[in-house]
Amino acid sequence: MKHLFLALALSLLLLTGCAQRNASSSSASSDLTSSAAPVYTYVDSAPDMVLATLPSGNITYNGYRLYIDTNERMDRAYAKQDLALSAVLEKDLTQLGVSIDEAYFDRTASEQVEAALASEGYTQGVETLRTVSGLTDAQLQNAMKLIFRPQYLTNLLYEHYHTAAQASHPVGAVNSTPVASSADPSNAAPISSLSPEEQAEQERQSRILEDVSGQMDAYYARFKERCDFSNHEILAVIDGNAVNLTAAQKDFITYIGLSNRLNTIAKIQGGEAMLRELERRAYALDEPALAEDMAAYISSLQSDAATLVTLSDSLSSLGATLDDYYKAVERPLRLQYAGYDFSEMLVSDYAALATDDPKRPATEDEYVQQRIQELLGDGELGNILGK
Repeated sequence: MKHLFLALALSLLLLTGCAQRNASSSSASSDLTSSAAPVYTYVDSAPDMVLATLPSGNITYNGYRLYIDTNERMDRAYAKQDLALSAVLEKDLTQLGVSIDEAYFDRTASEQVEAALASEGYTQGVETLRTVSGLTDAQLQNAMKLIFRPQYLTNLLYEHYHTAAQASHPVGAVNSTPVASSADPSNAAPISSLSPEEQAEQERQSRILEDVSGQMDAYYARFKERCDFSNHEILAVIDGNAVNLTAAQKDFITYIGLSNRLNTIAKIQGGEAMLRELERRAYALDEPALAEDMAAYISSLQSDAATLVTLSDSLSSLGATLDDYYKAVERPLRLQYAGYDFSEMLVSDYAALATDDPKRPATEDEYVQQRIQELLGDGELGNILGK
């Protein structure tokens, strides 16, 4: 299988999935902070396994396996949380008397999936997914449609709250107390230019938005309390009841997990190609800036309790600690820096080309893509599943 540069082909598929990443298990992990003395327990049993190939040489799993495996497991956990959110929303919307138009959802989700699959990049990416996942075309397409379901159901709940808030704030019944609106003030006309009636309506809409925003925040807070994801064999325990995974939900989790894995491997492949070229040119990365960003990343992660629960759970299943993970993300961060610096170098190279040079592409972006493609050459993805 060719490399396909899947970071481009799969990124949009992943953007809309796994949106509710703050939904977490009700039981906290004890391994939430790194100890003063680093503790390393992870062992890669096959570090020399080929991850991907490049004209400059093979990329092995050495130094990358834990990062790749952990990211995949976390995305599978987030996928389960999205599925649970959909299940809770369906239950609550039904109890509220809100109609869920399944025909509309299926039609619109199908249209978005078909539009994605119409592009060559997505087609190639899904071909690779089909090969490594064992899912059929129908299973993959149904899994892709589930990406859009939490947002569709969330929109229905928002509309329900919005309708109720409008009724609570009828036209002409605006309190004189000022409102601290979270709405973008740049979208509002200056108060001085509005008539009294327009000012009253603007205040009314601000109060409505405040009410709806508060209700949505409260709903998500209750959702986290209602779900327990500690049993990995089921979807979740929701409102005290164990909810099993359906076949379609299992396909969705597989799709999200492997999409993430392919995306991660493709980014590593591209990053390694650019870093190696920088090293060939004797270009040195900004090591102090790298260290500073690494420290900032760890600090940010340690302050996010919900993410740490999911991360610690994923690491535990791999026989690793948080210290193992912090060590594992150093190389990918280096690749990210290499990508930024190499792209800037190419921009400078392009500017230095004579305008009448026949090898000079029409645009800067085209030149950058051509040069990166040259580095990737006929490289291929290796053992994608790492088994």
